[in-house]
Amino acid sequence: PRRAHIMATRACDIMIGTLITVEDDFFQSLEQPLMLTTAAVVENLANRHCPEIWSRLPEMVKAELRAKVMEQSRAMFEPVLKDLKQNINQIVDIKQMSVDILVGNKSLLVKMFLDIGAREFAFIQHLSAVMGFLLGLI
Repeated sequence: PRRAHIMATRACDIMIGTLITVEDDFFQSLEQPLMLTTAAVVENLANRHCPEIWSRLPEMVKAELRAKVMEQSRAMFEPVLKDLKQNINQIVDIKQMSVDILVGNKSLLVKMFLDIGAREFAFIQHLSAVMGFLLGLI
């Protein structure tokens, strides 16, 4: 469509305001990858700097070390994430990113427009049929 940018902007205004809260959704999905990355970093550092000791440690001790590092990293990252959470809308413009994606993928925009407006289109068709019948009688 020629007016894809306008359609995408309006769709994003509706979706982002009512369906998505960037702060909550983004940061809830961030915790699990952060913990997995921390565990991988612990494993990598231990294998690189003292592989003999790390290989001889019982699995229970390794798990305790990983848990302690994760606990400390969570405490360390908490102020950073808190600040990021407060300023996420200044860092990431989710609306502009969504508009760019929808304008770039016009078939997705059209499909979304048709799916969202299906009830309204049915209403317009029924109203047109009634109006046509009434005007045909006159």
